[in-house]
Amino acid sequence: MLNSKQKNIIVNNLNFFFKNFPIQLLKNIYTNSLFPFYHYVCINLDLSKHLYETTSLKKFKQDVFYLNKHYKSISLNTIIDSLKVNRNLPKKSFHISFDDGMSRNFETAIKFLKPNKINATFFVVKNFIDNKEMFYRHKASLIIEKSKNHHISTIKKGIVILKDNKLFKGDLNTSILNISYKDKKIYDYLGEVFEIDFDNYLKKYKPYMSSDQINILIENGFSIGAHSIDHPKLQELNIENQIKQIENSIEFISSTFKINSRIFAVPFTDENLHEKLFYKLYNDKIVDAIFGSQGFKHDPFINNIQRFVMEDLGTKVNISEIIKSKISEIIPLSLIGKKIQ
Repeated sequence: MLNSKQKNIIVNNLNFFFKNFPIQLLKNIYTNSLFPFYHYVCINLDLSKHLYETTSLKKFKQDVFYLNKHYKSISLNTIIDSLKVNRNLPKKSFHISFDDGMSRNFETAIKFLKPNKINATFFVVKNFIDNKEMFYRHKASLIIEKSKNHHISTIKKGIVILKDNKLFKGDLNTSILNISYKDKKIYDYLGEVFEIDFDNYLKKYKPYMSSDQINILIENGFSIGAHSIDHPKLQELNIENQIKQIENSIEFISSTFKINSRIFAVPFTDENLHEKLFYKLYNDKIVDAIFGSQGFKHDPFINNIQRFVMEDLGTKVNISEIIKSKISEIIPLSLIGKKIQ
């Protein structure tokens, strides 16, 4: 039997070897389903530009055309039906999803995905629907962008607020980005300092999907899932509040939009969530499936769908290279006896 150190050496060597494999050979070896996901299909949006890179419509179309050429688009119903009877998904298939319920993705779905017969699921945050509230991390990005045009005296006022709340990390931007969910009220104070009216921004730009848009997506064959009440990092909550975030948002989505499937995409990441949470969710039939973001990681819960984010390697990276990178990481694990999804 190999010890963990020996396995890691083998995995690293095989990973290097497969990264130099032609993508076509890798695709022939790894025939499982792919689950890429996005946040926005747009560029240079103040709401997100300080959080992560976003994908342009041109790049997104290139991604989809590549996927559709080499894989088959499958619906959420196909995924759920397969999970219910413990049946493997169709080989070389894919399903695209979008997190956060951003309104800019609505037009992309109707004008591009629909005509090209591409299935997709949109995970929406309960409190953001109809632009009732703003995601606290989006507030962070807006504050950082607005601070660029303010006098040093205003910036110092912002720093004082951070220091008074023991949230200053050495510089303004780093400190703003490191504010956690439990301290999110600080963003409202900083918004006042930098003269940002978050409510007015929501009314003017309507960054999140409306109920009408969600209903139109459903009418056009797209799937809708829950993405929490207000997008916390679940790992920062106790298990009771984790369940509340999941169950409450699913119940709202199901009842409001008359949706039968009970699916949930974990905000940020599902990494390090306790297995007790998943046992509770599945044993009590709170969810049918949970969508994570750990790439091709083997998951002991068969109803956990692991996706890979299309923004983590840079939005200018060709999708074939992204898929090659992901597949070359997972194949070595299967060759030394570890299961993969």
